Amino acid sequence: MDQISKKVLTLAAPVIYKQLTEIFNLSLKSEEYPYDWKLAKVSPVFKAGEPNDPNNFRPISILSTISRVFEKLVYEQLYNYLT
Repeated sequence: MDQISKKVLTLAAPVIYKQLTEIFNLSLKSEEYPYDWKLAKVSPVFKAGEPNDPNNFRPISILSTISRVFEKLVYEQLYNYLT
C-alpha cells in the first residue's frame, strides 16, 4: 500500500493533480490497473455474537488512497454517462 494519507493527498493535490491526471488517463487508455493499486489490507471487524467465533467477523478491505481516488473518479464519470 502507498501509505499516503487522505489529508496529505488533499494538501498536495494542487501541486500534483496534473501528474495524477496523466497517470489515471494512461491507466484508462492502456486498460491496465497498476498492480499496487489492487493490493488491500484486510482486517476483521466484529459483527455480533460470540467474539471467539470466527464466523462473527467480516472482512474489511482497505485500499490505497490513490486507488480510492481513481475508482471514485471512474465511478462518477461512468455514472454520469449512464444516467
